[in-house]
This record gives sequence, structure tokens and C-alpha cells, in this order.
Amino acid sequence: MSVWDLFKRKKKKPEKVDPAANLNQETEAKPAAEKAELETHEKAEREAREKAEREARERAEREARERAEREAREKAEHEVREKAEREAREKAEREAREKAEREAREKAEREAREKAERETREKTEREAREKAEREAREKAEREAREKAEREAREKAEREAREKAEREAREKAEREAREKAEREAREKAAAEKSSGKKKKEGFFSKLMGGLKKTRDTLFGGLFVENGEKIDDEFYEELEEAMIISDMGMATTEKLLGQLRSKLRSEGVHTRTEAKQVMISLLADCMRPEDGFLGGVNKAVILVVGVNGVGKTTSIGKLAAMYKADGRSVMLAAGDTFRAAAAEQLTIWAERAEVPIVKHGEGADPAAVVFDAIASFKAKNCDILICDTAGRLHNKKNLMTELAKIRKVIGRELPDVPVEVLLVLDATTGQNAIAQAKVFGENCGLTGVVLTKLDGTAKGGVSVAVKDELGLPVRFVGVGEGIDDLQPFDADDFAKALLG
Repeated sequence: MSVWDLFKRKKKKPEKVDPAANLNQETEAKPAAEKAELETHEKAEREAREKAEREARERAEREARERAEREAREKAEHEVREKAEREAREKAEREAREKAEREAREKAEREAREKAERETREKTEREAREKAEREAREKAEREAREKAEREAREKAEREAREKAEREAREKAEREAREKAEREAREKAAAEKSSGKKKKEGFFSKLMGGLKKTRDTLFGGLFVENGEKIDDEFYEELEEAMIISDMGMATTEKLLGQLRSKLRSEGVHTRTEAKQVMISLLADCMRPEDGFLGGVNKAVILVVGVNGVGKTTSIGKLAAMYKADGRSVMLAAGDTFRAAAAEQLTIWAERAEVPIVKHGEGADPAAVVFDAIASFKAKNCDILICDTAGRLHNKKNLMTELAKIRKVIGRELPDVPVEVLLVLDATTGQNAIAQAKVFGENCGLTGVVLTKLDGTAKGGVSVAVKDELGLPVRFVGVGEGIDDLQPFDADDFAKALLG
């Protein structure tokens, strides 16, 4: 139906109603009204029901929508919260990782910096310490050297001053002693021609041993053509004496004595000067007393560094005293070096003298103690004690020597003790340093000078006596059992200068 049809229906005039019909209509209207009322009621119920359903549906829809919205909102909030928590956790983890990395980096940098600072500090301290030690060492060496030179110079001045006063006395004593010795030698030569030949043979070896020094250093100075003495002569002589290991202090002292002697005696030629120099050297080296002082019993303690020939020298000493009619006993106090006791035993067998020894590593003082007991029991004349070779700068080993010396003094209080330091003549001025330290620790009484067989310069024998007051008691010029003999200052001076 169109809009126009509806409009026409509204415009249609109402039809004329018949009254009878109206009655019928009224009569019919009553049930119709009831019907309409019922319909209205039903309609109202239906509408109410529909409304209720609609409202219920709308409410359900609203509640569903609200629930959906709430759930969506809660979900969104949950997701936002989870996202926030995740981001917070990730941020915390990232920050923790960054913090750890930063702290690790800072720690590494700090440790590297501290290490560098520590190393720099340690290096600085080490260098400072090394510098201080070096300076202290250099200072000590310089002071020691200056002290030695000063003491030597003072000693030389003192001795020069004292010498004038004692020369007359010493000369008389020396002449008397030389006379007695000469007579004794002459007597011995008459009684023992073989002994004279032995001494001559030894002197020949000594001459041969010092030939290098004599020819190389002094050969061109003392010529036979009467060349005059001048400043050049003294300079050349000074150089030769220093090179021969006499030392600066001893050289200056002897040169001063030589100048004075040549002036006082009117000597003008080098040939004559040589004889004067030989005399001065002999006087400088000559001991003030005789070895062992003519006693019947004595102990000889032999010390020295490694490799100088202690054991060999002991064997030769034993043979020499045995040949002189003395009863000799050896003590193998070197318990440190392997086979040292066996080596000394071989020498004891060659010299036909008894020996006391313990096992390797034994206490050297205990060996000496037992040797003294045997020495007393057998009533021997001379006890010669070997000791282990030791560097002169080893304090604990030097203390051991002092212990041995104490045992000897306690067990043999009335027997004189000679402490001999064996020096290798080839070591030169180092021998002086050795002698100083050994002298401070065990009371040296003399020196045994070995290896004067062609390689040594020989001048150290002069220096050790002049600087330290230690006389050379014996000299060795070979490996033979007779190649160690008592030191003779005159023979040595002649062999040194020719």
C-alpha cells in the first residue's frame, strides 16, 4: 500500500449508521468488549512479557556487554600489568646486567689501575732498594778500600817511624839468627848432602815458578849495563810491583824505602839497586818468629777456600815432619766434600802417618775431638787438621771454624796452635781479601802459598805479610811430595827479582 492509498483512506467520509443496527451492535458489542478487554489484557500481558523478555534480554545483553567490557578491561589491565611487570622485569634484568657489566668493567679498570700502580710502586721501590743496596755496597767497598789504603799508609808511616828505632835491634837479632841458621844449614849440609840437594832442587823449582814474573815484569828494569836510576825507572818499577800483586800500599812503602836507601848509600845504577831491592823485599817478607817456636807438640789447623790445595799441602807437611823425625797424626775434618777423607787417607799412607776420620757429613768438630783423644793416647808430636773448603764470605761456615778452634783450645790448652791459611798464589789480590776474613774468624798465624809453578805472579807473598802481618810459612811449586818447603824470604826475593 502506498502513501497515497493511506491518504485516501483517511479522507473517506464515514457511513451513516442505522440505529437498529446500533442496538444489535451494542448487543454484540458486549462480548466484543470483553473480547477486546481480554485481547487488551492479553496484549498487555504479552507486551509486558515481551517487555520483560526484552528488558531481560537487554539486561542480559547489557550484563553480557558489561561483563565483556569488564573482562576486556580486566584483560587489558592484566595485559597492561603483565606488560608493565615484564617491562619492569626486563628493565631490572637489563639494569642489573648493565650494572654487573659496569661494575665488572669498573672492577677490571680499577684492578688494572691498582695493578699498574702497584707494579709501578714495586718497581720504584725495587729500583730504590737496588740503588740503595748498590750505593751502600759501593760505599762500603769504597770505605773499605779507603780504610785499607789509609790503614796501610798509616801502618807504613808508623812502621817507617818505628823501623828506625828497631833496626839496630832487629839487625843484631837477625844477624845472630842468620848466623845460627847458617851454621845449622852448614852443619845439616855436611851431615845430609841429600837434604842440600833437595833444597837446591826446590830453589830451582822456585826460580822456575817465578821466572814469568821475573822476566816479564822485572827483567828489563835491572840491567847489567849500569843504566842510571831516574823517574822513569821508579815509574816502571812501581807498575811492575803492582802488576805482580804486591798491592798499592806495599808498593808505595817499598818504593819509599828504596829511594831513601839508594840516596843514603849513594847507589846510582840499576844493577846495584836490584840488590838493595832484594834485601828490602826479604826484610819485608821475613817472619819475626820461627814456625812452631821450637816446641815439642803442636796442632796445625789448615783452612782455606775450595780448590787451593789444602789436602795436598797437609799431605806434604806430614811427609816433611815425618822425615824430620816427628810423629805426625792427621784429622780428616773435611766431611763435606765427597771423597775428601779418602784423598787425605792416600796422603797419610804415602807419608806413613795415622789418620782419624768419620763418615761423610759428620760434624767436623767431632772429628777433631776424636783426633785429639787419639793424639793424646798415642803421644804424637804434631796433629794436622784438615777442614772443608769454604768461601770467605760464608758466615755460617766461618763460624764452624771458630767452633773447631774452640774445641782444640779446650782439649789442648797447653799445646800451641798454628792456624795456616792456604792461598792460591794465582788469585792475586783476592788472596788478601780471603786472608782478612779468615783472620777475623779463626786467628791465623801464617800462610801456605801454593801453585808458584809458573802461573803465579808471586807478589802477593809480599802484600800478605806487609798488609796483614801474616808471614808465609810454606810455599809449594809442584805436585810432588817434596814440593812444599819452609818459606825462605831471601831465596824468595832472589827468585822474584833474579
